[in-house]
Amino acid sequence: MNKKMLCIFGVLLLQLGMATLFAESLRTSATNDNTGTTVDIEVTQGLRQDKLKWSISGKNHKPDIISEITFKNITIYETRLITKFTRNSYFSKINLGYGDILDRGHVYDSDFHKSNREGEFSRSKSKIKGSHALDAQVSFGEDIAVSSRATISPLLGYLWQYEKLRFKNGRQTRLFGFKLHEKIKNLNSTYTSQWDGPFIGVRANFDFTPSFFCYGEYDFAFALRYHAHGFWNLRNKGKGMHFHQHSNRIKGFGQSGLVGLGYEVLENLILKAEYQLLRFEGRGGSSKAREGHKKFHQPFHKATLDSSEGRLCLDYSF
Repeated sequence: MNKKMLCIFGVLLLQLGMATLFAESLRTSATNDNTGTTVDIEVTQGLRQDKLKWSISGKNHKPDIISEITFKNITIYETRLITKFTRNSYFSKINLGYGDILDRGHVYDSDFHKSNREGEFSRSKSKIKGSHALDAQVSFGEDIAVSSRATISPLLGYLWQYEKLRFKNGRQTRLFGFKLHEKIKNLNSTYTSQWDGPFIGVRANFDFTPSFFCYGEYDFAFALRYHAHGFWNLRNKGKGMHFHQHSNRIKGFGQSGLVGLGYEVLENLILKAEYQLLRFEGRGGSSKAREGHKKFHQPFHKATLDSSEGRLCLDYSF
């Protein structure tokens, strides 16, 4: 295990301990016992891996894909703070997350002059060199007891997700049909992506014992919009080129699923382990670029985000 991973797990343990002390101080000072409202504060630490892919079309969608870029094995060390307010059986939840993107993963860039990804005339590869991720969710729902051990919670909400990537150390690996291994000097480009849209979902909880339980959640996002900004630093004779992309909101959707186990280690203090899978997709829209005095406008073809994350959670209720 390398030093960076040891540091990550050290921060995890430290933050879990600090969260425990903070939650205990909240318990002793809480004054909401007579209001019927409970507050849950949850701190999570996890490792997430993303794959982001986007493509643009030629004019009049010929070819259907003229350029495609894939950010693969994006590794993110993420911290989340989740606050849930419950009154009677109704709840509201705020989920905030910040992630540090590690120096892992690669970027693959291909260009085509025929449809169906045929006629590839250029291909390059570079390395992801850090930056960060942010996300936020607000949701509302109701906890419905279906038995003494099981609860189902329909919910609805709104999500926002942001990711900034920096990539360097590029190499041209194919050009006009010839294989190459030529270094791309001074590459230092960035790409930021955002997703936002409403979602509906359902969460289920089952108690094996009074202190040990499992849970799962499925969410479906609709009217999901993708928006991105890129800066290619080597274009325009080293002055760089900015471009903006956005998808058609009515063609965007996404799904996420989560499973987890929880155990009440102390009174009102729960330790959980969970795993989540997510996929977003956006289509249509446009891609606009400016390089010096030149402007470019092309159809945006498609963007997809595939994500998986495993995390540990500490939940305190008061």
